[in-house]
Amino acid sequence: MAASTVSEPVPIHRVADKYLLHDADTVSHLRREHNITGVFIGGLPQAPQQNVFLGLPMELMPEEARLLVEKNVAYIVDDADQHVSAFVSDGLSSDEKARFTQLLDRQGADTARAQELQAKERKDTALRKIAEDTKKVGNGDMDNWNDMPDGMLAPRPRGTARTKSRRRGLERSASSSVTPSGSAPPSGPPSGPPSGPPSRARTPVNH
Repeated sequence: MAASTVSEPVPIHRVADKYLLHDADTVSHLRREHNITGVFIGGLPQAPQQNVFLGLPMELMPEEARLLVEKNVAYIVDDADQHVSAFVSDGLSSDEKARFTQLLDRQGADTARAQELQAKERKDTALRKIAEDTKKVGNGDMDNWNDMPDGMLAPRPRGTARTKSRRRGLERSASSSVTPSGSAPPSGPPSGPPSGPPSRARTPVNH
């Protein structure tokens, strides 16, 4: 294992009541030598997420930060005060402050132009897609009109629909008036003997 190149005490940045470590070598040193694991809370600005695949900075619990300070392994740096003393106060010269301010302005202008360009590209893409979809729909409608048969739009003779509907009504009424075959009376003569008195049989006469 390679020897640690981190010199103690290491800085722990205090930002909004959170104790953070921004250096990867410092994180590795504290994990290896002092068993301080912490929790990674950093993510990409363009793809923020909350899962186990996070990165620097690493957040320490207040108890962990206090233990490291008591063991003289780390010291606390107030981030807001450090920025004020390093930038606003005499930490930077006037030329360095001017260059830094110009750099921030240039980066902000570049970012704004890039966002405007992306917005324009998205708008052009959306308009082009809408135009293509409209053209496809229009061509499809014309093709459908051309494929229609010639007699489809021809005027129908008056009374045809009324005659057909009347014919359907008559057929429906005729079919509903027919009773099932089991309940219909027999149409032929009865098969049994007649109900009246039997006729007198004629006997032959011998001369």
